[in-house]
Amino acid sequence: MPMPKSVTKYSKKKGLRFTSNVDRVNYTMEQLTKRALKDVAKYLRSKVKENIPKDSGATKRNLGTWVRKDWKTGDLILHIGIYSASRSRKKGYPPVFYSHILEFGSSKMPAVNGGRGFLKSTTKDNIDEIVRIESKYLSELEKDIKQMGEEKEEISDD
Repeated sequence: MPMPKSVTKYSKKKGLRFTSNVDRVNYTMEQLTKRALKDVAKYLRSKVKENIPKDSGATKRNLGTWVRKDWKTGDLILHIGIYSASRSRKKGYPPVFYSHILEFGSSKMPAVNGGRGFLKSTTKDNIDEIVRIESKYLSELEKDIKQMGEEKEEISDD
């Protein structure tokens, strides 16, 4: 199988030269993934706040999202949840000690949204929108790869 045109160049002065865009593509993929996850987080945060019971204003304020790298694999991961007591105090919010009961229920109270909780049910109900948001960024990656492949290359016949 011949090398793709995007990684080989030929000139009379220097001969055949190999150039790689792997690092550039990896960086672009990581940045687009991070932006896609942040957009998904913004969307989910607004939808989850709609599903939190109205009398739980402190829970709505303590809802947060994080995009972090997994320490084992290096993959970017989106976390969505309620701030810890120390984190909510740093942000100036009252800590919420009952959000797990709203999500999972207790022996005396079922979980909100028909027993499905507010985080899990919102995420499951909006899978199509999450896929649409992330596919926007995948199409940007395809455009960037096509653009790199269309760079001018010097090829001469002897």
